[in-house]
Amino acid sequence: MKSCFADSTLSNTPFARSRNFLVRGRIPVALAILSFATYLWAALLLHQQNQGGGAYIIERSSLAAAVSNVVYGAPLGAVFSEILTSFLTFVTPIDILIEQLAGGAAPSRLASVVQDGTGLGYVVLATLAMHIFGPRLSAIIWLYFIFVAISALAFLWRYRDERLVALPLYFSSLTIMLFTPLTSNPVYLAQSAVGGIRYFSLLGILPALHIFLDLVETRDTNIPGRWPDLVTLGIQVIILVLAILIRNSTGIFMVALALTWVVAAWIHRRDIALLRRTLFKGAYVTLLSAVVVGALMLSLPNYVREGRIGSVFWHRVFISLGLHPEWPFGNMRERYDCTKYIEEGIGVGGSDRTGHCIWLVYAMEHNIPENKWIEGVYGDLYETALRQAFLEVLRTYPRQVLETLFWYKPPMIVASIKESLTFDLSGFSNLQIFLLVASIGIALVFGISSSVYWWSPGFLLLMGATMMFATFSTIPYLVAWALPSTTADLLFFCLFALGLVASMTIATIFRSFRPRSLDRTPE
Repeated sequence: MKSCFADSTLSNTPFARSRNFLVRGRIPVALAILSFATYLWAALLLHQQNQGGGAYIIERSSLAAAVSNVVYGAPLGAVFSEILTSFLTFVTPIDILIEQLAGGAAPSRLASVVQDGTGLGYVVLATLAMHIFGPRLSAIIWLYFIFVAISALAFLWRYRDERLVALPLYFSSLTIMLFTPLTSNPVYLAQSAVGGIRYFSLLGILPALHIFLDLVETRDTNIPGRWPDLVTLGIQVIILVLAILIRNSTGIFMVALALTWVVAAWIHRRDIALLRRTLFKGAYVTLLSAVVVGALMLSLPNYVREGRIGSVFWHRVFISLGLHPEWPFGNMRERYDCTKYIEEGIGVGGSDRTGHCIWLVYAMEHNIPENKWIEGVYGDLYETALRQAFLEVLRTYPRQVLETLFWYKPPMIVASIKESLTFDLSGFSNLQIFLLVASIGIALVFGISSSVYWWSPGFLLLMGATMMFATFSTIPYLVAWALPSTTADLLFFCLFALGLVASMTIATIFRSFRPRSLDRTPE
């Protein structure tokens, strides 16, 4: 029996006819580039409006480390306390603040790591960006767009057939998201700005889609002969790993891709050539990912030593229990009594101070010196304390924990997406609205021009990948929590799926009226 993976050869399908119909006229390349340019323009206009003192809230510590390195020569990843304090005032716009710091007195108090719990990824990104483009906020934005452009070019080079329809839909979905509450609501904008930590989950989507399509590809079993494909695959792997190191929840894409690889290998287990190719690709992706992570870990040994490679995990898992209406459960206030240092003790809701409370109790129980308490926050021992506390709560109050995970958190996901899909264009200029309409139009024109139609191999592959990644994207929101500012990737998949269905529906209707001679493959 032929599998859906075997159908992905696409050699004698509408993909082949589409290649003659479209690629020969350079239409898809032009539309793909135009879709990126439209998104870039719209995003830059939005960035110009997001220059207030309260912008980029969760990135401030990493930005301070980047300025410490670029302006004052601090070691990579280290941060001057005076610089960090200035960034955490949230009063002066960032670019003005950087100018003031550059012209001020040289700082002297140096911390070896950033202790905000976001990991090393954004520190490296911000530092690299400011070395390339200078110490300014726009440097990070431009480096983000460079990564997006490289990923898009790799996709364009690799898939010069109807799978390219994913590219205009990708940029159209990103452009539409610029007009949702993620940007119109100042609270969400401050936490998920373009080029910010949470926004990098969107950077990882196109590389993940590229890798998925490559893993299920069966058109050629000659691995040495496909080296250009391996180059583009390697580029996407590197970008995806960087996105994961910056926004750790994006790592769930790797889990989905690993599952895809296992299924593909199982399906091709009786075809030695295809099985060898599938196994080779999986090993290639794994090895390259390990090399990238290993290189960064070697560059920042202090972060490795203190357990700050990625963002905190158990902290979010534990404090999310505060979403349950019975929180704090039973005698937890007495069991974790930190009122000597935090007046309210274990608070209600998902407060970070609840995690700090657990850490203080752990530190006292394990005789950790008081002068190590603050610097230990969000470090490896901190995560150990929160993990042990969560497992203890799970053993003692299993019903409440399971209700939190599977009863109270799922409605938050639905509510978050519902709120994110509300549009208020009153605060946007005519130019911005024009770019929105143009972006949607480009995606629809591409869909109409293509031969991807309902139930074609291209539609099934792209929709299958979308549904798979969307499903896996919900897992981090069951582990932590869902808000419009945190669910950007899930919102993207909703818009991408809607765009794919809409364009394919229009293409199917258009196809029924198109002369059949256009669907014939030229001799």
